[in-house]
Amino acid sequence: MHTIKFEQMQGTMKCLIESIATLRKNKYDIQDQSSSLQDMSNIFYRNARKLQWKTKWDQYNLYILIAVLVVWALLFFVFHNHMVAYILVSLVIFALLFAVQHFATMCYLAQLERAIALSEP
Repeated sequence: MHTIKFEQMQGTMKCLIESIATLRKNKYDIQDQSSSLQDMSNIFYRNARKLQWKTKWDQYNLYILIAVLVVWALLFFVFHNHMVAYILVSLVIFALLFAVQHFATMCYLAQLERAIALSEP
């Protein structure tokens, strides 16, 4: 009779130890998944912020482009007697504006990367 109780207790203890081991394994799996989810959340946050700022920058660039084209068209009518010179000077100015815009975009994106890195949650 004592051996039966002992065997039952031993079986119960083995079952409890297996349950504890399973729970511990599940706990570590959940912690790993939580850490992975946190990392993915941070990456998503950085990419969303970067996309938001790039969209805003593109919008500003569009407004500037429209303003430049309107001024160019108005000046085109003013200088219609000097068409060749106006077009040559315009090409040089547009090339310079493109270079300045490209440089400004690179500086802006670098600054954006630093700002996003500093404001991570």
